[in-house]
Amino acid sequence: AGATAWALELVVGDASGARVTLRTPLKRSHVGVREGDEVHMVVGSDESYFATFDAVRETYFPRTNEWIGEYPFLDRRAMPAVSARISRDAEDRAAFAERERRERAAGAGGGGYGPGPP
Repeated sequence: AGATAWALELVVGDASGARVTLRTPLKRSHVGVREGDEVHMVVGSDESYFATFDAVRETYFPRTNEWIGEYPFLDRRAMPAVSARISRDAEDRAAFAERERRERAAGAGGGGYGPGPP
């Protein structure tokens, strides 16, 4: 009987229900991976709404600056900058949505036009 090869199996998904499973040989560097960690991946699809997609078999964990994947298909040097941009864009969208929510709430009592002239 041969030795058992240990593997890490990641199931990565998003709020839309999209899921992809990645299997890779287990390495010591994977010890920092936690359930619920944010990950960034490069995916491609033949559909404009990405109802189905193919993922490049590499996953980037921005919190730990860790890559998980058997073979480097991407130029990994660029991913930290791309990841930071994704995070900034998400923060900007959340701040914009919060401002709109507050403006709607403030306008609800005054007909939506805000305070009158001084």
